[in-house]
Amino acid sequence: MAAHLDRLQGLPPARHVAKLRRRGLARRLVGQLIEFAGADGGYQAVYLHTYPHSPGALALWDSLATRVCDERREVPGGGSGVVHFEAPPR
Repeated sequence: MAAHLDRLQGLPPARHVAKLRRRGLARRLVGQLIEFAGADGGYQAVYLHTYPHSPGALALWDSLATRVCDERREVPGGGSGVVHFEAPPR
């Protein structure tokens, strides 16, 4: 646990991370992951999930993958509110 905390201490403060939002970083990373899965040949799908309160997350995942389960609607009591996605490898 201490080693994990040491790595966290090297992260920039949240005010700097906010400046990195909306620059296409996540889209590029997920795109590369989907391409990797396709090139490897051993993957049937890429699984993604997010919480709806994460800024921009649902719109991003909806543009890259197919919703397979929205716990808010499909799990009794709303589950933990997670929305699950799958994307085919390319």
